[in-house]
Amino acid sequence: MKTLLLMSGGLDSATLLYKLRKGNYVEAMYFDYGQTHIKEVASAKKICADLGVRLHQCKLPAVFTDSALIGSKPIPDGEAVIVPNRNMLLIASATAYAAQNDFDAVAIGCNSDDGIDYPDCGRMFLTAMAKSMRFCHTRPIELLAPFVWDDMSKVDVVGMALTLGVPIEETWSCYKGDNQPCGKCAACNLRNAATRKNHWFTKHTNI
Repeated sequence: MKTLLLMSGGLDSATLLYKLRKGNYVEAMYFDYGQTHIKEVASAKKICADLGVRLHQCKLPAVFTDSALIGSKPIPDGEAVIVPNRNMLLIASATAYAAQNDFDAVAIGCNSDDGIDYPDCGRMFLTAMAKSMRFCHTRPIELLAPFVWDDMSKVDVVGMALTLGVPIEETWSCYKGDNQPCGKCAACNLRNAATRKNHWFTKHTNI
């Protein structure tokens, strides 16, 4: 199967890349939507380069105007930060590229924990997107969201990452674009809790 993966440079998308590349042809796509944590692109580039996976970079128009993740307000400690309807736009954009370039599927690395706070990461939303992608072109494009379909939590994803040999230390999850992860934002908290439960630690809070 020829698959286009939404690659953020985070732990989940990196783990899904390692999972999918076994038995599939995979390319990746990184979206710049004005996020404050643009540093994640360096992680995406490094991970894809190490695996010999082609990475497409796509800059989206400035449609997001009201979210801490695009700098319109401070990033709060420990609270979910939503970019309204982000995943619909990212999935749709990737699907348009996939349909024009003979891909069979688009893949996204959301896990089952994400859907609790982020509506466009949940099973209901992704199921609806998967259905629409069957009819958006002259041939259907499949949506792969295995961590959601299989009810895998962040803890489960970290466990899979360790099994697959994913370089967790090279991934980036923090919402802030500083030199080191803040260790306080919601993304850091979820990642750190999951890595601790899998007995994986480094000298940095979040790397």
